[in-house]
Amino acid sequence: MSGLCGCVALSGCSFYRDPPPVVIGGSAVSPDQPVMAALRASSEHRRFVTALEATGLDAELDGLGPLTVFAPNDAAFDKLRPKSAKAMIEDDLGALKQVLSGHIVRARLTTEDLLTVFPQLNGKTKVFAINKEVIVAQGDANSPRLIDLRKRTVDVLQSDAIASNGIIHVIDGMLLPQTDKLVSP
Repeated sequence: MSGLCGCVALSGCSFYRDPPPVVIGGSAVSPDQPVMAALRASSEHRRFVTALEATGLDAELDGLGPLTVFAPNDAAFDKLRPKSAKAMIEDDLGALKQVLSGHIVRARLTTEDLLTVFPQLNGKTKVFAINKEVIVAQGDANSPRLIDLRKRTVDVLQSDAIASNGIIHVIDGMLLPQTDKLVSP
C-alpha cells in the first residue's frame, strides 16, 4: 500500500514547469494577453504601437492569430536614413502600413521553428510576412538575425515572448520592403 501512496503523492508534483515569461520593455508578456496588449505594456515599443494604431494594424494584433511579430524597438525607428524610408513612412500612412506589415507573419514561429524546424536553404529559413515580402532568418538560438530583401540585417534582441495569439520577437532594426520606393496600397 505504501507504494501506491507514493504514486499518489508524486502525481500532485509537477516536474515540468512553464518557462518564465519573457520581459520586453520592462513588462512580462503573459500567455493570456494578446500581442497588442503586450506591446502596449512595453516601454520600448511606444513608436511601434503608435504606428500600428495609426495604420489600423493594431486590430490584427488584437485578433485571433496565430501571429509572429518581429517588433522593432523605439531605437530601430531612429536607424532609418532620413532620405529613404524614414521620410516616406512619416508622411504616408499607406507606406507606413506596408513597412509595418513586413514585420507580421500569420503563423506562430518560435526561434527554434525559424532556425531548426523549417527546411533551410544554405543555412537560412524564409517566411512570408503579411505584405508578401520575404523575411530570412539565420544564426543560432543565441544570436538569431533577420534579413530583409534589401539585404539589411537586424538582430533579434529578445525572442519567444509568448502571448495568447502569437509570439513576439524584439528586433533592433526595421525590415524594409524590397522596392526602393514605397507605394501606398
